[in-house]
Amino acid sequence: MPVTEIKSQDDYEKLLKKYKVVIINANASWAGPCKVMSPIYERLSNQIPYNPKYFALAKLDIDEVSDLAEKLDVPGIPFYVAYENGKRKDDIYMPGLSTLEKFLISWSDKAHELGKEPEKK
Repeated sequence: MPVTEIKSQDDYEKLLKKYKVVIINANASWAGPCKVMSPIYERLSNQIPYNPKYFALAKLDIDEVSDLAEKLDVPGIPFYVAYENGKRKDDIYMPGLSTLEKFLISWSDKAHELGKEPEKK
C-alpha cells in the first residue's frame, strides 16, 4: 500500500473523512531515528494485510507541515498516531520494529472489523 504524504491541513482532513482507520507517521528528514524508521514504515506498508477501502497509512514532515504537527501535539519523532472514524485513538513514540509492526497490524485488523459494520446514515 502506498503511504500518502500529508502536505496540508486539508490533506489531513480528507484522509480522516475517507477512511475508517488512518495511521499517520510524524517525522523529519534530518532526524536519525526517522531515517531508520521511515523505510521500515514504507516496507511494512507493503507487507501488512489491509483493505484499502477502510485503512490508510500516511506521513507528514513536521517541518513542512509544522502547524499540523503542533495541532497533533507531537512529543518527538518518529511518532505514529492512529485515528478511528476521524478520532484520535492511540499513538506510539519511537517504537522498535516489532512494536511498530504490531501497532500497524492491530489497526489494520480494526479497520477490517469496522468495514463489516453497516454504514451509519
